[in-house]
Amino acid sequence: MDQKPPTTATRPCEVFVVEDDSRIRQRFIRLIESAPQFAVSGSAETLSAAIDQIDAARRSGIVLVDLRLPDGNGAEFIRLASQWSPRPFIAVISALGDERSVVASIEAGADGYLLKDTRPDALLAALEALGRGESPVSPRVARHLLSRIRPAEEAVRRLPSSPFSRRELEVLRLVARGYSHEQVAEALSLTYHTVITHVRHVYAKLGVNSRAQALYEAAQLGLVRIGR
Repeated sequence: MDQKPPTTATRPCEVFVVEDDSRIRQRFIRLIESAPQFAVSGSAETLSAAIDQIDAARRSGIVLVDLRLPDGNGAEFIRLASQWSPRPFIAVISALGDERSVVASIEAGADGYLLKDTRPDALLAALEALGRGESPVSPRVARHLLSRIRPAEEAVRRLPSSPFSRRELEVLRLVARGYSHEQVAEALSLTYHTVITHVRHVYAKLGVNSRAQALYEAAQLGLVRIGR
């Protein structure tokens, strides 16, 4: 399914915000509007209001969705938005960081998962990452989801044959710890484009198309563990 093109210097990336708390919603809107590379296409405080503004949401490059809404779960809107073509990049912005909420969001189609206490500069960086087609996940969320998973080496030994190269596993494990592509490149002494190539190979072998889904599938296979 086609996705929205990345942010460009001449055309701001439009962002649609679904958040029920008016103060938090306005804080997000002010932050987004403070960055010239972004523009707010619309906002909604309930699930039904978001659906009523579906035209504004559909023309957006990024959709930010809170999970706990007065009239339903934001995952319902994520599931809907993930079926659009072209498909926007979708990120959860929530106070909920428990495993159940994270997994439900990823299964619904979320590309990223951010916590509401994310620093403003980090939130803008996450939006920029989404605009580039990356899938930012708050490190605390990744740790909570993956902390009980056994290390990659043990999982690989239990597989009849591993489809992943040693370098791909190294990249995957750093991504699971919350490293950006640039940080992975620096840590492994690789070029940025080489890291992107490894990430694409990992996504293809896992059968996924986002970082959040890759972390989830890798966790299920026991290929990654946070803190090692």
